[in-house]
Parts: sequence; structure tokens; C-alpha cells
Amino acid sequence: MGPFRYSIKRRPFHVESHRLDDEPAFPPDRHRHRRPSHFCHKRSVCNRWPLSRNCFDGRHRLEQGAKKNQPADLSQRQGYQLRPKMGALRHLQDYTADVEFTPALLLWHRPAIIGRTLLQGAVLETVIRLSIALGIFCIMIGWEYISPRRIRHISRKQRWPVNLGLALFNIAVMRLSLGGLAYLSAVSAAGQGYGLLNQLTAPEWLSIIVTLLFLDFAIYCQHIVSHKWPLLWRLHQVHHTDLEFDATTAVRFHPLEIMISMLYKVLCIVLIGANPLAVIAFEIILNGAATFNHSNINIPPAIDKKLRWLIITPDMHRIHHSTIPAETDSNYGFSISCWDRLCKTYVAEPRQSQTAMTLGLKPFRELHELGFAQLLLLPFKALRKR
Repeated sequence: MGPFRYSIKRRPFHVESHRLDDEPAFPPDRHRHRRPSHFCHKRSVCNRWPLSRNCFDGRHRLEQGAKKNQPADLSQRQGYQLRPKMGALRHLQDYTADVEFTPALLLWHRPAIIGRTLLQGAVLETVIRLSIALGIFCIMIGWEYISPRRIRHISRKQRWPVNLGLALFNIAVMRLSLGGLAYLSAVSAAGQGYGLLNQLTAPEWLSIIVTLLFLDFAIYCQHIVSHKWPLLWRLHQVHHTDLEFDATTAVRFHPLEIMISMLYKVLCIVLIGANPLAVIAFEIILNGAATFNHSNINIPPAIDKKLRWLIITPDMHRIHHSTIPAETDSNYGFSISCWDRLCKTYVAEPRQSQTAMTLGLKPFRELHELGFAQLLLLPFKALRKR
């Protein structure tokens, strides 16, 4: 027979096996002096030699001794599924199955194997999230061009290089530091049984709903603290210094605030035992909702009033970017509007009209103070009174 390659899946473990005709079916000399107490649990198919505690490869889960009363063909054993191999970029569910129940011994002995699998899942999560975010951004930019809500007083050439420059800089910083940490923490929490949902063994549909609602409320609370705590306001004011309001305002954040927000989300994910797929969905929803409610698009008032009962609309969030402090400290939500209504932070209309209200912060009205380098250094300067 020629070489063959296939993948065997046994819930909750996902393991892969492959063997060539020239692979020996007996232990090499360096293993003969060791007691063969640990075996690859797929030995009836791959004919691998007995493995000792310290010489296994990371793709196989080891079991003490041999299994009794089990069919020789793994496809006939209960819980096994044979399926074609899919390559480096599998579905996200496969990555979750790879690592969420990985034994601590395997991770301890071969962290590179698990780390590579986790990294592939994190990279795929990033590709999906950024692709969808870019698509939504392009749609909002086109909508703003066709049907704008407000007339621009500052050209895009003066603002967009700063906003988009911050976005690209933040992406680079996160990729080199904490990129994909939210998804990885959810996978790790599921594997170790950390968090409320993992302790209660909630059904998947319920864990997804609870995760989405909990994380959305957590971001709402973080937003309030960013306004009330001077230390965090130093970072968050970078977002509010934009003198206009469009889709690029959604990505105008200081990199330190992005990193702090990621660590805060990781803490929330571990505490609740968030579903990994729900974490990815939440990141996509958060990015898409932020781009939507910061966009300068014209939605008919009647439709906008109905949408506000469910989601944050651009007119509702634009009030949050007013120069009036009472309006700045309102409408903190990002995706769903119920938190502002329940917590009494909802403001329906600004004092001025939507098309005439002044945006930004009163102490920052000059463009030469709002360049790329100036915004990066802004948190380290004396805090100006709003």
C-alpha cells in the first residue's frame, strides 16, 4: 500500500495521525530500555511503538496501559469519526476542539505543539474579524459619501491620515503583543474549566447568549469608567478630540487604551467562562457596531427612533461626542441601547440640533494639536479641564 494520511476525531480530543510504509512498527533502540507503560491510543491503526512518558509527540494523547474490549478498527469504536484532512486553516470549531480539553501534561511537555495550534486559531480569528470589519467600513464610507447626515467643515485629507494612521499603528501593536488574546483566553478557560458557564456546564446556545450580553455590558461599564477615572480619561480623550464624526472616528484610539481594554476583556472572559465562538462573534459585532454608530450616514428620523429601542444609532451616539459635558457623559453603549436606558444614562436629543451641534472637546479646537504624534503623547501631558 502507498502512503496514506487521514484525521481521526474523538470528542473531546482532536488528534491527527499519519504513517508511511517505511515507518517502523517496533520501538527503536533508544526506547528498549524503557518500560512500555504508555501507549499511543491509536496504535492499532498507526502501529506506533509504545511510547514512554518523556518521548511522545504532541499529536497523540497517551493512556496508561492498553485499552481492553475495544475494536481494533478505530472507526468502529464509540465516539470516533473519520474525516478528510483539511490543512492548516481549519474551521474555528476544529481549533477549539484541538485545545480546549488538552491535558495539562501534554501542554507541559510540548507547549510548542499546542502553541502552534492556538496561534493558527488566533490568526484565523484575526483574519475573519478584520475582513468583516474592513467590509463594514467600506460600506459605511460609501453610505456617508452618498447620503451624509452632516456637512463636513474639515476635509478628509486633514483627518483621515491621523485616524487611519492610529488604526494601523494599533493593529501592528496588538499583533506584536496581545493579538488574539481574547479568543485564546476563552479557549484556555474552557479547557481548564474556569468561569461560571464552564462550572455550570450550560448548553452552547445559552453560553453564547450569556457571553454576548455579559461582554457587551462589561464594555458599557468600561466606557463609563473611562470617562469618570482621570487616569483612563487621559487615554480615552484621544477618541473624543476628533472635530468631525464619521466612520474613521471609530478607530481613533490610543494604543494603550486598546491594550488595557483587551486585558479587561480577558478578565471578563475568564470570569464568565465565555464561549470561544461567542467571543469571536462579539469582537465582530463590537467592531461593526462601532463603525456603524460613528458613521455620518443619514437615517430617516422615524426609522432612527425605532432602531434606538434595539441598537445604538449614529444620531444617538453622536450626542456622546458633543462638547457639552452633560451630553458627553451620556449614551455610553456601543451595540445595544438597553444598558443606557436601564442605567439612566440615555439622552434622546442634544441641546443643539444634530446637524448644528459642536463635536469634540472644548480644550482641543486646533488641528495642529491633533496630529498623529501629538495624539500619541497627549495622555502624558497635563490634563485639561473639559
